Amino acid sequence: MGRKNKNRYALATVAHNLATLDDAQNKDVRTTYEAALQIYRELAQKNPKHYLPNVARTLNNLAGLDYRQNRLDDARAEFQEALQTHRKMAETNAEALSELADTLNNLGLLDSDQNRPDDARSKYQEALETYRKLAETNSEAYLPGVAWTLNNLGRLDDRQNRPDEARAEFQEALQIRRKLAQTNPEAYLGYVAATLNNLGCCHPARN
Repeated sequence: MGRKNKNRYALATVAHNLATLDDAQNKDVRTTYEAALQIYRELAQKNPKHYLPNVARTLNNLAGLDYRQNRLDDARAEFQEALQTHRKMAETNAEALSELADTLNNLGLLDSDQNRPDDARSKYQEALETYRKLAETNSEAYLPGVAWTLNNLGRLDDRQNRPDEARAEFQEALQIRRKLAQTNPEAYLGYVAATLNNLGCCHPARN
């Protein structure tokens, strides 16, 4: 990597980290994310293998900001570009699969919010299949993703009057989260409680 590119990468990284910090402090960081994204895009044109992950992560962060600010069309475009980028990276690098699954989940949540249940279901199902495959070789890293997606599917099935499917998904998510909480209660007990709540609120079939 040339010195000029190193300097631009450092600048983009600083901008991205500042934006993430400011976002956590509820500040408007759009211009900071956009500045980082512009630099990463330019660098990725010359060295995609090295910089495309940064493009995708910044797109995801920007989409998350737009989602929280109810700019849903912008969030969708950014999540979709991030997803396309992750798919491209996953063709040659299996490590990109986890971030691909994360983005599928985010898009599924957006689809659900916008009353697009079929689109949400297809994204959740692909994410779940990806997490399950990854968990076969690294359960500690990827079982949380399995549980997250199961919980999302359960909520979708509950809203679509599919109580048997929803209950099964919540129960599997609960089993996973209880297991994770045994070794890391601080991180996972809150998720256990949330899943118990979802399971308790799971509606009976509505005729």
